[in-house]
Amino acid sequence: MSFLSKQVLRFIVTVALVFGTSSAHADVSSEPIWAVMIEEASAMPAPTGGISRIRLVIDNFTGQAVTLTGITSKQAETGALVLVFPGRGAQDVRQLTIEHDNELDFGTSHVRAELRGLKTTFKAGDLVEFTLLLNGRAVPAAAHVH
Repeated sequence: MSFLSKQVLRFIVTVALVFGTSSAHADVSSEPIWAVMIEEASAMPAPTGGISRIRLVIDNFTGQAVTLTGITSKQAETGALVLVFPGRGAQDVRQLTIEHDNELDFGTSHVRAELRGLKTTFKAGDLVEFTLLLNGRAVPAAAHVH
């Protein structure tokens, strides 16, 4: 199994634990198990005090819409979700909804996730740990700086 496959599998297991059933038995479920996949995560280099754009794709296979309400990191003062509107520029938004069987791609020019007020310089090769707030739950993730 490749390193990437192990990382994806580890993330799916983490999401299943965070969003999964309250039952301790794997073969008994009273709630649907969520399947949210985070792929292609990377962070942009930035100086201490600056802003790093986090690129990632969130795939939603939960069977329902999922609402992303934030991004946080111990490595930054704040995080923001940003939409870029033609003629108006970038604006912070409070939430983004991902419909079932859809993805939200933060690698595009009009949707951004940012970590602001960096506590250290983000250099190529560094690992940035962050948390996505999905439907009121904290989902841990990580990205290398490129």
